[in-house]
Amino acid sequence: MNKNTALLIALTSLLLFACNNNREENGGSPKSNEKASKSVSKRNSFINASNAYNDFFFDSSLLGNYIKENNLPDTISRRMLSFYNTRNYQFAWFSSTGVTEQGRGFWNMYKYYHTYEPEKVLKAEALLKKMDNLVADNDEDWQGREKTLTQTEIALTEHFIRFFLSNTEKGYIKRKEMERWVPYITGDPIQLADSLVNKKHKDEKYYGDINPSYGKLQKFIGEYVAIYKKGGWPLVAG
Repeated sequence: MNKNTALLIALTSLLLFACNNNREENGGSPKSNEKASKSVSKRNSFINASNAYNDFFFDSSLLGNYIKENNLPDTISRRMLSFYNTRNYQFAWFSSTGVTEQGRGFWNMYKYYHTYEPEKVLKAEALLKKMDNLVADNDEDWQGREKTLTQTEIALTEHFIRFFLSNTEKGYIKRKEMERWVPYITGDPIQLADSLVNKKHKDEKYYGDINPSYGKLQKFIGEYVAIYKKGGWPLVAG
């Protein structure tokens, strides 16, 4: 798999190291604490089992335990907290039907870089082995497996955030944009596709201007959305 293909897989599915500033959580100035709190999305209690994109949830205390046990930097910790607050602690990478489409996409990309450009990802041999086994698991019914998957779910989110913070231009991908890459609420897929086609960054560039692989995908999404708006694919007489 070449680099462009790996990036394309990740971006279609979704639609390493940060500075650790302990002052913000350990007696920093009021201004620094206020700024830190603004960089975390509030918990979205509107999301529940009836409207969530995923059917797996976990207790928020488990994220706090993970952050503490792994001594994660404040920057990463806040991003993870914000990510799951937005989702109301709904899983991103696993569901009752197995590894999600987004989970497979991100994992394919991670494995590519782990093999060919290892300096771009955080090494995690245990996670690599665990995920390979889960991806190969053909059981179509994963009901009741939330508890055994929670640690792996959170670990994948840590790697997801570390990767994009380390391998994209600072400030180019906003926190809230990254949080929306993995769907968290049921909605109109055409509206989402339309927004991806027309989305511009503040510098007036489309994401396709920055990433050629995404640009190629974006072109086809636009064509498919246009076909849908015109009434869908024409019927072919049999």
